[in-house]
Amino acid sequence: MKKIILTIVSALSISLFTYGQAPEKMQYQAVARNSSGAIIANQSVQFRISIVQGSPSGTAVFSETHNANTNNFGLVNLQIGDGTNINGSMSAINWGNGNYYVKIELDATGGTNYQLMGTSQLLSVPYALHAKSADNAFSGDYNDLSNTPTILTSPNDADADPSNEIQTLSISGANITLSNGGGSISLPSSGSSIVVVDNSNYSNVTTAYDDIINIKGTINITSNYSKFDKEGVSISGGKIIGTGSEVVSFNDKSVITGVQFENLQIDADEQTTFIGCTFTNVSKLGWKATFNSCYFNNCTVGSTQEIGYLTNSEVYNCSFNRVLSITSSKISNSQIGGDFTSSTFYTVGNITNNTITDSKVYLKYGIFSGNRCDDFVLHLYAGAKTAITGNSFDDVYTPDGNNSHIMIHMTGSAFTNLIISENAFFDTGASPYISLDGSFSGSYNLVKITNNSFVRGSSAIGNNGSNIRLVVTENSLKSVSLGVSNSGTNIVRDNDSI
Repeated sequence: MKKIILTIVSALSISLFTYGQAPEKMQYQAVARNSSGAIIANQSVQFRISIVQGSPSGTAVFSETHNANTNNFGLVNLQIGDGTNINGSMSAINWGNGNYYVKIELDATGGTNYQLMGTSQLLSVPYALHAKSADNAFSGDYNDLSNTPTILTSPNDADADPSNEIQTLSISGANITLSNGGGSISLPSSGSSIVVVDNSNYSNVTTAYDDIINIKGTINITSNYSKFDKEGVSISGGKIIGTGSEVVSFNDKSVITGVQFENLQIDADEQTTFIGCTFTNVSKLGWKATFNSCYFNNCTVGSTQEIGYLTNSEVYNCSFNRVLSITSSKISNSQIGGDFTSSTFYTVGNITNNTITDSKVYLKYGIFSGNRCDDFVLHLYAGAKTAITGNSFDDVYTPDGNNSHIMIHMTGSAFTNLIISENAFFDTGASPYISLDGSFSGSYNLVKITNNSFVRGSSAIGNNGSNIRLVVTENSLKSVSLGVSNSGTNIVRDNDSI
């Protein structure tokens, strides 16, 4: 089993009251990742949590288990003290008796094969539970106090100006400072720092591995920026604007959330994840990074880059030459994949379950499945085991002079096994719906068109290719003048329903 990494995003906390019953619970929040840094999303996991006395390897005075489900971002929320008890009880812990530690164990499959995630010391807040059993608890009545303090009814601070009594609290990194000579303290180190980056300090701010970085406001960069190029950082908020050529760099296992990028380039590694980010006029999007719930507007990425994985995102007025996959997204007024003049770069991977309008896709060696297409054309090139299945095609993308939903270009000597099945075609202007042209010089080239529905068109399939075995079978034709228009070679047609 792969090692699981927990990124704690919220400290333990507890609520206390002077009167009434104090809750015997502590809030715990974490993000679960696997050994590659990928988020474990929408998965049932099992925790074993123990309160340990004396040292990290001390005796467990309380233990319990929690079964929880991570959300889309791998986030899980627990209340320590509200799980299934194994031994001890929270109410019996004497918080005033030495040091206590919280020990976290996890089985990412939801079972009981636990792995140790870490042991952390509980600091002063949880010990406040001890206050409910303190020997000298205050009743709330001032008259019950001994050694009562003197109350000043007419204070005099030697001047009549109240403004100089006002102090402000500020934080910089791990330092909290009180103004007017109030001093400062440093927060205890937890292995990472909170860094605020804004337009005044972005050029000289110091960042490090595993930092939590908050971008405040808008940052205007005028040169390449590498302050975020640290492994495992968490970056959120704000906006970064360049003049067009500047490169912003990120490193492995980093998560960037809700940041707006404009007029620049992104250099991100393949284990970088962008969540809810906006990209406008961006000409480079890293190498095989992951984009979840992002928005792309007027972005152009050329043949030297291979964009990674887009999920639940929106692509508008963009041109992406190579993409590993686009899933459950909206694509409009865009071109995905290489163009007719490029023989090398096309989309590589899967384009599945998207809504695509006023766009064209160039596909080679990929899967095109479950998409809803309108005003659209799909260009196909040589590809082994390429599948075009379960899509709907309505209206043809005509700006380039296309008359077909699918254009199959037969060039080169590559082995091709292309299956077009269980698709629905509807367009009175299509002539034909599927068009084959060109010639392969190799052998064993198969194009099989089966179990599709063709409605209202002049012809379903136009074959102008050669050295290709075209198999057309079990298709449904309604108000289609001609099933196959064949001027090419090597065709097998069987059992079409008209």
